[in-house]
Amino acid sequence: MAFSPQKLDASTLADRAYRELRAAIMSGDLAAGVKITDRGLAESLSVSPTPVREAIRRLEQDRLVERISPRAFRVASYTPEQRAEVSLIEVNLRAMAARFAAQKITDTQLAELEDCLARADAARAAAREVADSPGSGDVVEPANQVIKTLRRFHQLVNEASGNEILLHMLEMAAAFTLGERQRVLRQQLADQVPPPEERYEQHRELFEALKAHDAERAYELMLTHGSRARSDLLVRLTP
Repeated sequence: MAFSPQKLDASTLADRAYRELRAAIMSGDLAAGVKITDRGLAESLSVSPTPVREAIRRLEQDRLVERISPRAFRVASYTPEQRAEVSLIEVNLRAMAARFAAQKITDTQLAELEDCLARADAARAAAREVADSPGSGDVVEPANQVIKTLRRFHQLVNEASGNEILLHMLEMAAAFTLGERQRVLRQQLADQVPPPEERYEQHRELFEALKAHDAERAYELMLTHGSRARSDLLVRLTP
């Protein structure tokens, strides 16, 4: 196996096995189409096959693995068309989460979002300074910090929706696209491609809509933001 998970604690073996395997699939460490067995995974995770079987059952329900025999499975493979459709579902789910968040968000959550924006602005300024002064440093680290901070921003918006069913649906949809997004982002960093200015500023606009508890504005902003990000992703993934 390509991934090296931490040894699991006995009290939560099935849950942690599920999380470890799901993360390995989402990151691509367990690649699409790879054959897996409960015993092989159990050996990699240093646990008995029983909790791994439960984890695989849950991954099968998530459609991340598929059964190919009574005791063997493989990581699910999806066509580019299917992944494009799932990414469209994800965009709409995120827009709905923003709508709910605008209705329910607390002052504490708004403060967390504002802090994310401040940290992203600082990292972006650092990246621009390096980019404008060749030889002054590596632009990858501050650019990567921008990406990580904005990812946290979106996670906080989703959490502010306060809807567990929606969050679960978002997790399932994101599992089909995370690997591609990470690959594109790594390429963008290697090419020193900055985030588009307009799309970056949409984070501040979304924050203001959430602060004003303007649910429809938040929905439209997230829908536009997600649709443009999706279009950029699909363009870069086109052979």
